[in-house]
Amino acid sequence: FVDNDVRFETFSAKSLPSNYVKCVYQDSEGFIWIATNNGLVRYDGRNCLSYAEHLDKYTFIYEIVEDSEGILLATDKGLVCLDKSTGSTRVRIEDSTVSTVVRDSRGNIWAGGGDGLFCRRAGEETFSKIALTIGDEPVVGLIDLIEGEDGCILMTTWHKGLYLYDPADGSTAVFRDGELAYSYVLHRDSQGIIWVGTWGKGLLRLDEDFMSTSAYEAFHAVP
Repeated sequence: FVDNDVRFETFSAKSLPSNYVKCVYQDSEGFIWIATNNGLVRYDGRNCLSYAEHLDKYTFIYEIVEDSEGILLATDKGLVCLDKSTGSTRVRIEDSTVSTVVRDSRGNIWAGGGDGLFCRRAGEETFSKIALTIGDEPVVGLIDLIEGEDGCILMTTWHKGLYLYDPADGSTAVFRDGELAYSYVLHRDSQGIIWVGTWGKGLLRLDEDFMSTSAYEAFHAVP
């Protein structure tokens, strides 16, 4: 349907610390958090509140997720937690690019980036690094990650395929056939279907039995 009452408002550098918006996230209270490459703002439906002065060097923000402590920010200098009520911050992962962070269905927080995969289990205080290897090759330089079936974690790196980590047994697998070698961004929709955006090879939809067949459907641009 068409809603003629829909109104769009343009946000510019007058409201934001930068016009390069990396992530938009709605928290449990309905606030909209806008992450840029030069700081963070919170939008309440009417006004933007800047948190630039609270973040120190953690201003290039890739991704946001909320947990029991506050707002977790994945940045190029590490993972930092922002207290929504006070604006104070606590560094969770230092001196490492963290490009992606998610909260799984069990309440665990997973973070990935230049140094690989980190996890803070539900009820724990600190993040631990998960040692991932395929043969003798360490899995580092993570770009994106999501929770897949049965609590498994799907991950992408740069032109190295689609990785899967199973927390139940600590195993790691990689899928590199065809377009999967160029896996870049990940999304799991409301029906549980996993979509993979590739770097230059189109969009992939993984089959429901992908884990046993490695089968997927590819969608490409048609000239």
